[in-house]
Amino acid sequence: MIWAIISMMCVLGTKLITSLRIKDLKDRLGNMKPRIIELRGKLEDAEGEYETIKSKEEALEARLNHLRDAVRILESLLKEPQTNNSANERLQVIQAVEGNA
Repeated sequence: MIWAIISMMCVLGTKLITSLRIKDLKDRLGNMKPRIIELRGKLEDAEGEYETIKSKEEALEARLNHLRDAVRILESLLKEPQTNNSANERLQVIQAVEGNA
């Protein structure tokens, strides 16, 4: 009979401690909710900025590719032999550019 009373007291004690802990956790969660909402807003703003930066990066990457193609075309035009006197001028320009690089 004593063991039944002791076990009942242990169960009631455990239930009391658990309910107090749950109450404390609910209070802590209630205190954290404004901070959570604030951080969610900041996260949404950061995601928007990330998308903007990503689209700018893609545009710059496309522009870089176009400029790279233009430079490649101009280099090929510079290296083509010409029948008039501009061939010597082109060769001088190429040598000057390679000397500066």
